[in-house]
Amino acid sequence: AYIPDHATLAQRYGAVAEVARDIGVEAVAALPLRGDASPEPVGSLVLDFAEAREFDGDERALLEGFARLCAQALLRAAAEEGLRVVERRFRAAQEVSPDGFQLLDAVRDAAGRLVDLRYQFVNDRGAALVQRAPAAMIGHTMREVFPSITETPLWEQYLRVVETGAPM
Repeated sequence: AYIPDHATLAQRYGAVAEVARDIGVEAVAALPLRGDASPEPVGSLVLDFAEAREFDGDERALLEGFARLCAQALLRAAAEEGLRVVERRFRAAQEVSPDGFQLLDAVRDAAGRLVDLRYQFVNDRGAALVQRAPAAMIGHTMREVFPSITETPLWEQYLRVVETGAPM
């Protein structure tokens, strides 16, 4: 809603207009916050102005664009918080697991060939099973942590899992 002056505010919202005047508000723009993929508003943007104003087409377009940006920022923040919650739950579950757990990323050379695997997460039990500390593994490649791994049949199996997507 675009409310250009105090008289319009009083006509539409009655007693609210007096409160607005008491705090110095003469004009209001209230816009829904909608994401690009969501028809439902995720919030609202309310702009209060100390002076009456006409909201011409250019100003409305600017404010509506700003509202879209605010919606995107709000949705992104909510998604990131959701990911943080999921990650905290994942880590909590893995830290108390009686089983070893290791999460590794593929390391490829300039030609795209798979050359190593990098530890992104290792729970305490997973590290203990290989007689290492998680900190000595996370961020390092499997070949750095276990230099002789390439001489074992297990190495080829690990690489095949990444390259084919099929479990061992």
